[in-house]
Parts: sequence; structure tokens; C-alpha cells
Amino acid sequence: MSVLPSTVEHEVHIDEVSTDHLRTGYAQSKWVAEKLIAEAVRLGLSVTIYRLGSIWADSETGACNQHDIFTLFIRAMMKTGCFPTTATNTRLNGLPANLAVQGIVSLSRQWSNINGKVHHIVPFGEGIPFENLIVCMRQCGRTLNDVSYEEWKRRVAEQSESVVEFFSENPFERTVPIRDSSTSTIGCEVLDDIYVMKWLKFILNHIIRDPAV
Repeated sequence: MSVLPSTVEHEVHIDEVSTDHLRTGYAQSKWVAEKLIAEAVRLGLSVTIYRLGSIWADSETGACNQHDIFTLFIRAMMKTGCFPTTATNTRLNGLPANLAVQGIVSLSRQWSNINGKVHHIVPFGEGIPFENLIVCMRQCGRTLNDVSYEEWKRRVAEQSESVVEFFSENPFERTVPIRDSSTSTIGCEVLDDIYVMKWLKFILNHIIRDPAV
């Protein structure tokens, strides 16, 4: 979904998307990829685009991508022992990887999904309160204190955590969710504390691998 500005409320063709908001190579590469796909459609190829939101850990195993922004964010908080106060009253939302895959497979079986059809694969639900994430981290034995956003970024930078480059601007601001005929919502009742604990334990056991951190 990074190809779209956070204020977009309805489906927008890639040719109508301004590049002014594309500040990272990640978002820019997505924009270029969609432009290439749009040209392929104009040349007669049958193409379906799946715009994914945030993809989180598997709901059954907690397995996750160690380079994902949210995994890096959690890892950084565990290593620095702090979190930004500005995040306290926010909610985080994403799709467990296995549910996202199930949704895409189901949509791919629909014969109508050709000639440039675009699907937004996004979660339906309120997500996880940030405070619940902190509670679960503490239950895992982590000591966490809240600090200002700037102080948090400074401490993360001192740890040489790569996640800091994604937080040049405060991301804990409300964005407008897209809700139209192109949106394929997937229920996420599994986003509870049990799910969070699976995710955290996978990070501790397979990514950080240091019980002292």
C-alpha cells in the first residue's frame, strides 16, 4: 500500500498517483513496479495487482520476516529497553502472513481477476492496542520505559538498529483506510495477546537469540 498517499480514501490508478510522498526506496520501487505492470496491461497482458498492507507473523507459529518494519520495531524496543510515548494510545494493525496468503489464493481463483484488476489486501478490525504489545513484552521479561519520540530515535540509532531510517517522521498518526469495491478485507480475530506472545517468542528465540537482551 506504500504506493498510495496516506490520505487516499478510494482506489486510484497508478498513473494518477503523485510521487511527492514517495520518500523511501521501498515506496519508490513499488511505484515503478506498478507503472511497469500498468504498461503490461495496456500491451494486452492479463494482470492482477494485490496491494498488501502490513504483513505480520504467522498466526499459528509466530514465524515472521526478520527484516519487516514491525519486527524491526519490536526488536529495537527490546534492545533499547524503551518505547516512544507518542505510540502509547495508538493501535497497530496488520495481516498474519498465512491469512494474507489464503486471501490471495481465494481471489486468484476468481475468473474476473484479469486485465489490471487491483485488490487491496487489508485487515478488517481494530488491530492491537500498542499498550498490549508492551504488556506482552514485559511478560517476556523485558524491562521497558517510555521516552520521548526523539529520545527513542536517538537510543535506537546508538544501537545501530536499521529501523531508525524508517522513522524519520513520526508514523504514529492516524491514516485514512481505503474502503471501496477494490478492497478485500480479511477478518483478524486472531490478533490477541496469544498471537502477540507467539510473535514475540519467535523474535526472541530465532532473531535476537540473546535472553539477556
